[in-house]
Amino acid sequence: MGKKYSHKRFVQITDPDGVNALQVLTEKNPKAACLFCILMKHMDATNCVMVSMSLLAKKMGTSRQTTSKSVQYLKAHRYIMVYKVGTTNAYSLNADLVWKSASGNNRMEAMLTGKILLSLDEQDPEIYERFATKPNLKVVN
Repeated sequence: MGKKYSHKRFVQITDPDGVNALQVLTEKNPKAACLFCILMKHMDATNCVMVSMSLLAKKMGTSRQTTSKSVQYLKAHRYIMVYKVGTTNAYSLNADLVWKSASGNNRMEAMLTGKILLSLDEQDPEIYERFATKPNLKVVN
């Protein structure tokens, strides 16, 4: 009997649109391409991830200003949509380019649910204890 594979480990890229868009992005704006890859890596099955600008800058190894410019570039060129959630953002990646779910494009669901990335550096000290007692929460450093 065959092995069952999880689609959680894969990001699918449309051909030719997604492949071409990623090639152009890599050539024209490598920092924005780096950011797009980070978002792709962490998006959930609805193509969403919520993460602070500080944590994105840390993961990119750039300043908040450079990260913000990369977000604006991706938004302007329709690689992502940005939703405000208080003082942070939720990012929805263009499902015409990439997706993660087994069933394909979930564009309508992307606005309803998403994965949230937190950095302990941005939290109150007591938050660490909550993370330590919750095995299903993933800490990204």
